[in-house]
Amino acid sequence: MGNSTTKVDGRVRFSATTKKAACDMYITDQAITRQMVADKFGITTRSLSDWLRDGGYPLKRTLRKPLPQKVSKVLRRDMRIVKRENGDLKYQIINLKGKIEDLKESRRGITELVQYLAKELTQ
Repeated sequence: MGNSTTKVDGRVRFSATTKKAACDMYITDQAITRQMVADKFGITTRSLSDWLRDGGYPLKRTLRKPLPQKVSKVLRRDMRIVKRENGDLKYQIINLKGKIEDLKESRRGITELVQYLAKELTQ
């Protein structure tokens, strides 16, 4: 990974992009430790902590994003639930459409009956 760095007053300065990349690497993968990220970017764990704090990232491990495998299991479970509910809703829609058609037929029959009775009463 090419770190964007500059030397200022004899000290190495990292670009905002590099700092964000290091923070994102640490935050998005719980299997990676601060030391691993620090080694990869050639910084100290203290610098990483400062970057995390400055970037508004959570410093505690429990607040980091969950492992992708756990997310995918949760998403798969949620998708099964949604598909099941979707199927139930489609079934209910079909039943309701059938009832609507039945009511329309009943209404036509009642309308015809009323018209017939009105015609018989006027004769």
